[in-house]
Amino acid sequence: MSDKKAHLDPHAPPPRPRPLPATGSFVVDTGQRPSRIGMVTALDEHGVLYLRPPGGGTEWNPEPEHLRQPTEAEWDLIRTLTSPVRPSRPSGPSRPHSP
Repeated sequence: MSDKKAHLDPHAPPPRPRPLPATGSFVVDTGQRPSRIGMVTALDEHGVLYLRPPGGGTEWNPEPEHLRQPTEAEWDLIRTLTSPVRPSRPSGPSRPHSP
């Protein structure tokens, strides 16, 4: 029996809710168009999640059923967006300018 039919069967057990992601973890919100990557910044006592884009930005609260784990390509993007930027250094030895 397919999952869809199981939900229609009055004798079938109710579907188990998926566990909510932990604070600090990254997820993809597929309820957005296009899908958005976010880090879980908070989870309140009512199960409301708050996500923030990697690297910073405005928080939003997704519907938990629209969340999934990031793909490898999305993890590459997350690592890029959250990596600190190193200051550039001069390429050669510095010499004082003569007046």
